[in-house]
Amino acid sequence: MNFFLEPTNFALLAIAIISGLMLLQPLVIKGNAKHVSATEATQMINHQKAQIIDVRTEQEFAQGHIRQSKSLPLQSLPSLLTNAKLKQDKPVLIVCASGMRARRAAAVLTKEGFTDVAILDGGLKTWLDAQLPLVKG
Repeated sequence: MNFFLEPTNFALLAIAIISGLMLLQPLVIKGNAKHVSATEATQMINHQKAQIIDVRTEQEFAQGHIRQSKSLPLQSLPSLLTNAKLKQDKPVLIVCASGMRARRAAAVLTKEGFTDVAILDGGLKTWLDAQLPLVKG
């Protein structure tokens, strides 16, 4: 019983619990958005006419982006949504570099009433790994 009363052991136990919660955070943040592969993303774009939102910075977007995607950087996403002319009832595909910013963007879109939100799992890295094209400029 003295194990839990030792300050060092108590601190180590607290660190273990906190780190465990941090590992679970991506599962909690995931929200209602579905995660799609590059193949599923191309199907969404070609068959469902998904709206593509790229939440990377303008500089990253200029270096290469998916054709017909709109640049709505995550930092300004809430204010840019009003002028983006997106339809809430149409599918939305969110893209970033690796998938992390897209998760936060998905939460914003869901809060704003978008019902069919998908995240390109792995971001543009996945897109490039699948040898799919980018547009520059």
